[in-house]
Amino acid sequence: MDRIRGALALVVSALFLLALPAVSSASNKESECCFAVASGETGEITLTWNNNPQAEANIETVHTGTELLKWDWGNQELDEYSESQGVPSIERAALDHKQIRGVDLYTESSVSTNEKYWYAYPVFDPSNCDLEANPAPRLTEEPFASVESLEGTPYAVRQRLKGQKYVLEFTTPGDFVNWFCADGPLGVDGPLGANGYADASKQPDGPGFFFVKLPPRAFLRHSHGQPDRKELTMVKHVSFSACSGAPATAMPCDRYTLNEDITYRARFTWFDSAMLREKAKQL
Repeated sequence: MDRIRGALALVVSALFLLALPAVSSASNKESECCFAVASGETGEITLTWNNNPQAEANIETVHTGTELLKWDWGNQELDEYSESQGVPSIERAALDHKQIRGVDLYTESSVSTNEKYWYAYPVFDPSNCDLEANPAPRLTEEPFASVESLEGTPYAVRQRLKGQKYVLEFTTPGDFVNWFCADGPLGVDGPLGANGYADASKQPDGPGFFFVKLPPRAFLRHSHGQPDRKELTMVKHVSFSACSGAPATAMPCDRYTLNEDITYRARFTWFDSAMLREKAKQL
């Protein structure tokens, strides 16, 4: 009798377990497909070296003249949004178990310099160049959009997007003109801050990437009542005077003034996953 009761107990336990809902690692994951995601950036940096080589002849090297850098790029890809344990993610949508490549639509850039490097007045070396790059559109497996933790972004981004846990980064794998003949955009520091180091909040961005707030989760989940499209346009301006390793008022000093103007663009357009193959053919 005890054996019969034991067997019945095992059967009841098994039936109870079968009635429980299945639990898997995917049970905490939500996803939504699909979005056509377009991103782009138009920017310009002007760098002016405003020195007096005759008055500052004791300086080892000073500049005079200007640099002008311009760029304009645009990308498009088909993405899927997902959340796992509350962590958001954006990645390329897939067909036949393979991620769909994105298209680098255009990457235009140019640099023009007209400078003089003064070693001892009136002796100088000229530095002039005019270069352009405009590679053809191409498909690429490199992602354009990704969700990043705010704490891992540059200081200026953390200041601008303070209070956000996650942010959206857009990048381009496009080939820019060779900036070898120019000091900007990455060859100069921002102005010195109160701590004696370059003020990272005023460091120019330069071309190739930008960070923005993540669109609302409800939109990315395509919840009821949400629009099918979200667009973003952001304009950023940076302007300062500084010099190599010292305040711009210090003497001796190789002084410069930098102006950067950038317009960032991003657009999310939702479409039904049944249209994914047709949308992929249109890239």
